[in-house]
Amino acid sequence: MAEASRDGRHRLREALYDVTTDKALSRCGRYALGGGVTPKVTPGGSAYFAGLATCGKVHVCPCCGAKIRSARTVELQAAGTAWEDIGGVNGPKIRPARAAWKKNINDRTAEDWAAIEAAEGLQAGGLGMLTLTMRHYARHTLAELVTQQRDAWKKALGQNAGRDWRKAKKDYGVIGFVRAWEVTYGEANGWHPHWHVLVFFDKPLTPEQGEALEEVIYEAWSTALQEVGAYLPDREHGVRLDLSGHGEGGPLARYLMKYQDGKAAWTTAAEMTRTDTKAGRDGHRTPFEIARVLLDEDAADDDRAQTVRLWQEYESAARGMRALYWSNGLRKRLAALVELDERTDGEIAAEERQGEALAVILADPWHQHIARRKGRSLQLLKAAEKGGQVKVRALVESWGLVWGRDVLPPPPVDLEAAKERTEELLDRRGVEGDDRQRKAHRVAKKSAVPAARKASVVAKTKAPKKAAAHCTECGGALDTRLAGASGAGRHIGC
Repeated sequence: MAEASRDGRHRLREALYDVTTDKALSRCGRYALGGGVTPKVTPGGSAYFAGLATCGKVHVCPCCGAKIRSARTVELQAAGTAWEDIGGVNGPKIRPARAAWKKNINDRTAEDWAAIEAAEGLQAGGLGMLTLTMRHYARHTLAELVTQQRDAWKKALGQNAGRDWRKAKKDYGVIGFVRAWEVTYGEANGWHPHWHVLVFFDKPLTPEQGEALEEVIYEAWSTALQEVGAYLPDREHGVRLDLSGHGEGGPLARYLMKYQDGKAAWTTAAEMTRTDTKAGRDGHRTPFEIARVLLDEDAADDDRAQTVRLWQEYESAARGMRALYWSNGLRKRLAALVELDERTDGEIAAEERQGEALAVILADPWHQHIARRKGRSLQLLKAAEKGGQVKVRALVESWGLVWGRDVLPPPPVDLEAAKERTEELLDRRGVEGDDRQRKAHRVAKKSAVPAARKASVVAKTKAPKKAAAHCTECGGALDTRLAGASGAGRHIGC
């Protein structure tokens, strides 16, 4: 898919600037946060901008959404793997045995051998992928369907669930769940919102148990949908529970092989999170596939108008939806087994990677000559990747910007000072051991950012002022909107 690449995501976001009703998205990757914007190149050779606003909107921003979903996929994959390996009701016996197995056989104590023997034949936690859909028609608005979907969840499996589901949770060892929202659109039947739910069991279920639990869930889900005014879902598609074999094989592996072009090995985590790379099935389109019509210069006016209407309807309905929703207590339970990502979606989207700064483009020139010109920011990234500062300078000068006035060399960052500030901050917070090493890099990077921004602001105040815009014919003052990058132009009447 085109938007699955960096370039495609940037182009799609630029196209969405013209149609979005979301103020944060309209500013994302476009507005400078401080005195200037800094193109940087990572040690791996990929370029990015520091100092730009990010929206953190997982469902509507191609760029922020990709970063957030990628991070959540890693987190969820780690959680699922740990649960299958050392979680569940037998986890307290399996974990000591695993630790004992890692030791050299000659170093194992009597307690180690006892732990290995106690865990023999025991299974750790189980996983299942639950998909909940609802009957829908073209006449339904997405907002109407989403309201019914949320209300039905509360009645069927959420806070207002009935006795049958509460009993089933106990009988089948349901520990908790992680829920993801997904929506597609089809010309025949309109919007199709549905839930993907990763269910954590205290031990793996048998196929017979899985079928029985699926039936219980269907009864609860179908009843709840009718109670909130929705249609009765058909049995085949309304509810589906796929159990995972150890390592996420079996039915889940077949169901989840739809990452991009099908060449990547999908996991449950990817199914839950990577809607930015998914293609719709059976004539259905994902929201980003719908928006891609905006990139087609040959698209008919009617197609573009429909795309704008659908996108804005989706954008409104998606407001407030999380990338993942974790049931109460599950994160705390998993945190004892594996390190989880505690960052918010906004923090993930805004986090900057390590990279070499190539220049500082002051805020005014950035907004006037780059942010407002489609394609230029992407051109700048490609120039940075191809030839570093030399190519960046040549490109911005070709746009009429002046090196040393509009674009400055990068300010030096005092790494030693940043390291000292990091140590002081970690001392004040009382961070020790592995936690200290893990957090040191993030704190150092954040402490260096304000210094770089301050330097760019100072440089801006010291930069030579631009000459007043003037008319080349009469020499009089000229509205800056009629002037070029050089400050010269002509009055309309001259």
